[in-house]
Amino acid sequence: MNGPEFFAKNFDKESDYCNQMFPDEWMGKVYSLTWFLFCAFFPVSLMATVYSRVVYTLWFKREQQNQYNYPQQV
Repeated sequence: MNGPEFFAKNFDKESDYCNQMFPDEWMGKVYSLTWFLFCAFFPVSLMATVYSRVVYTLWFKREQQNQYNYPQQV
């Protein structure tokens, strides 16, 4: 995933710092969007889905195995 960033690095002698210089503006936007999707959007949506299923199972869904046993009922 860091391949495009490696090839887009440019050293600025005035500031003595490396920065990204993509040949076209859309390439930088696509690169940023790809990082956002794979590092933020997909993991957060996956965690939200899994946690909502856990909460639903623990709080709202009552099956025989989730029923209280005799000492807990007293």
